[in-house]
Amino acid sequence: MKIMIALGCLMPFVSSGQDFDSEKLVNYLNLLEEKNRAMGSIAISESGEEVFSHSFGYSRVEKGEKAGDHTIYRVGSVSKTFTAALVLLLKDEGKLQLDDPISTYFDGLPNGDKITIRHLLLHRSGLFNFTNSENYTDWMEEEQSREKLLTLFRGQEPEFEPAERTEYSNTNFVLLSFLIEDLADMTFSEALKKKITEPLGLKNTFITNDINNTENHAQSYNFTGEWKVSTETHPSVPLGAGALSSTTADLNQFLESLFGGRLITEESLKEMTNPVNGFGMGIFQLPFYDMIMWGHTGGIDGYMSVFAWHEKKQLAVSANFNGLSMSMNDILIATLSLYLGKDFEIPEITAPMVLSEEELIQYTGYYTSETFPLNIRITAEGNTLMGQATGQPPFPLEPRGDHIFTLDQVGLRLTFEPEENKMVLKQGGMNFVMYRSGDEE
Repeated sequence: MKIMIALGCLMPFVSSGQDFDSEKLVNYLNLLEEKNRAMGSIAISESGEEVFSHSFGYSRVEKGEKAGDHTIYRVGSVSKTFTAALVLLLKDEGKLQLDDPISTYFDGLPNGDKITIRHLLLHRSGLFNFTNSENYTDWMEEEQSREKLLTLFRGQEPEFEPAERTEYSNTNFVLLSFLIEDLADMTFSEALKKKITEPLGLKNTFITNDINNTENHAQSYNFTGEWKVSTETHPSVPLGAGALSSTTADLNQFLESLFGGRLITEESLKEMTNPVNGFGMGIFQLPFYDMIMWGHTGGIDGYMSVFAWHEKKQLAVSANFNGLSMSMNDILIATLSLYLGKDFEIPEITAPMVLSEEELIQYTGYYTSETFPLNIRITAEGNTLMGQATGQPPFPLEPRGDHIFTLDQVGLRLTFEPEENKMVLKQGGMNFVMYRSGDEE
């Protein structure tokens, strides 16, 4: 279980965007900026034409640089849809078969003779998700070699037998990145450029090793009483599982091209969107009441992204954020409700509550549970309570009163009982009781 990654968003879908109150939506998004709730860009296109685009907040807080339509963000696991498209392009070129065992391409991987390329694409390989490794945060910001990552993958015990169930794993798409490099005889970044971004005219979609020296690229932030620069995962770590940078306009154009038959064959698109337990290949179903969109979400460092496509409406929506102190899903609900003409009243938006470090100390410590797979360390940094789960970066928690703290971006709620040395973790409709053992592991 991974606290920091949300796989899906439930958003409402109704009939029409013809009477769209764009001013109301712009006012809502600007209010989020004013209250330190979000910074980012949102774009909507219908039938190939952009019908809404708005950026709010700062691309570089410390420099006072405002975000704009040109602002580029890292998009995290939205990258996986591009990677899956590259694999299917190679299939269309006759360079692979989806049911090839991965032992054909990589030696020494657990269950390598039973895991197929199809299993990797559908998250049904059973391979351990390497970003859940206990020491992941120790090296995620450093450049990693292919051989080092393969050695890591070879040494991790599988979670289950291939095809036994569906379980999200970044390991699958890093392996697919290596496969693309071998079969295309070029780096992953070069393959992305040659086979997708150049043919489709996506001028702002790429992998960069240095966001600080990449023109128009936003920095990412966490809100801890103020916007503070987040970590910067080195792109060699996630590769096609999460290293891409893009704009909302490029993301919408990619969706239009993918589903419009301008990238992979109709047969491959059907393979890609044939769901198993809700997952397609590098893409999954996003329900909107009784309707279905296809898309993906992404989260890396302080960035959060989502893009989605509805075939009947020929509707594409993309959102990139470089700072969030609320649920991305709530913003999408507001955006699509207003665009599609659903009755929607803008909720009251308040600034995050701030407590003193003295008030936060009572919650700090190391929390464990026999029923929850990760251990969680709680610390106080100034006036912000921070959580850190095994193998994951630290994340700020927002006070809600009555000993309750939340991370709304991923639907996480922690309720503390400090006198009992106890904490109740709630996420995804599940509750886990955890007990404090001390300040250190």
